Amino acid sequence: MYPLYKEAMESLKPVPDFEARLAAWDAVGRYWRAQAAADPHWRAACEAAVAAQPFFTADNIAYATAAWAEALRADRLRAWWTAEMGAQTRLRPGTVAVIMAGNLPWVGLHDVLSVLLSGCKLLLKPSAKDRPLWTFWAQRLWPYPETVTLVSDLNGLAFDAVIATGSDNSFRYFDYSFRDKPALLRHHRTSCAVLSGNEDDTRLAGLWEDMLRYYGLGCRNVSKLFVPRRFDWARFLAVGRRGGWLQLLDNAAYAHNYGRRKALLEMQGLPYRDGGAVLFEEGAASPGIGSVSYAVYDDRSQAEAWIAAADPEAWQCIVGEGDGLVPFGQAQRPTLTDYADGVSIPAFLKENFAI
Repeated sequence: MYPLYKEAMESLKPVPDFEARLAAWDAVGRYWRAQAAADPHWRAACEAAVAAQPFFTADNIAYATAAWAEALRADRLRAWWTAEMGAQTRLRPGTVAVIMAGNLPWVGLHDVLSVLLSGCKLLLKPSAKDRPLWTFWAQRLWPYPETVTLVSDLNGLAFDAVIATGSDNSFRYFDYSFRDKPALLRHHRTSCAVLSGNEDDTRLAGLWEDMLRYYGLGCRNVSKLFVPRRFDWARFLAVGRRGGWLQLLDNAAYAHNYGRRKALLEMQGLPYRDGGAVLFEEGAASPGIGSVSYAVYDDRSQAEAWIAAADPEAWQCIVGEGDGLVPFGQAQRPTLTDYADGVSIPAFLKENFAI
């Protein structure tokens, strides 16, 4: 069949109904839970992803995939979707473009899941860095190729709405480029943690996970600590060493950033605490890869006031103990209702495609 004719015929196929779409996602979850480890094609895709993105590792891909494998169960997806959409909501057909950041494995899967469950077609623009994983998913896991098109550029392509994630600079570009379309746009965010000083070693170990999983590159990674003046840094740093985080330095890209930052601080005579594979800097606004900033408070209300005074869009999540806080060790385990930037993807689709 000629390629253009085949493409035209694919576009005429009806979108599968909701039950079929739900079953397809359930099958993706089952594959990741039970079959992926033994599949040489999956291993090859992971190896290609690691080669393309220096901060992707086999361990981090496995971690992200396992988390999604648990979420992609028919009963959980149905409960989430019904609660978000309502049992009687019907959506008109449309095409949604999704632009991904590529900083973490499967970072845009929530968007892809929502668009395809809605019955819309998907124009998927992965980052060049995570394209191997998405190519594998589109070619080997998703059974309805007529509903998904992988692209490298959106220029000249027709779509009805867009979901785009990127840096603050990318956000400004997206905001201008898609000013005439319904758009769900996301920019840089980070996360913080408030410590009382009474946390046990288990909670402190969880905080190290919150800080350094995915090399600290995600919006849910804690990059700012609020600690009491008598905080036991020695115990905290010892917990990190026991947790094996020194292995981060085995990654050449991470080690380069860590070493460069450390050298810069020493040249400028600025104080820091060395966690072995991460630097802790008091008062630093945005220290970057390999570094976490901290602020010292005398009363917890002082820390809460600092957090409240920040840009309301600055924090993706706040880790700690208390109402409304993400428990230690759970920042990198979001649920289906934990949306990037706090904006519901199903609600966005409902607003723009409901009949």
